[in-house]
Amino acid sequence: MERSISEISDLNIIILLQLIRSNSNVKFLFDRGLSYLQINHLVSRAIKEGLIVVGDDATIITERGNGLLRSHYAKHRWIFPEENSRILKIDISDIYIPSRNSIKFL
Repeated sequence: MERSISEISDLNIIILLQLIRSNSNVKFLFDRGLSYLQINHLVSRAIKEGLIVVGDDATIITERGNGLLRSHYAKHRWIFPEENSRILKIDISDIYIPSRNSIKFL
């Protein structure tokens, strides 16, 4: 199932809000393949949409941001899927041979 750019961006906003709520760092966003510039754009978008407020001491989630998180978790899972490990669907007659580097236990 291919996701659109806006869906991926919206999911990253949800992840950003969750990271702010748990007072975590942005390493998880780096692990998802985002760059500093993309994370900066995410934060700017969240500020512009009124989801977060950046102060001198802390970044906090607004009521609108909390509402977005609640509505997302009412519809979806709490644990985010690892997008990097997904493989494309193949036909039943195709043979899949993983690369040696992708097998962690060898």
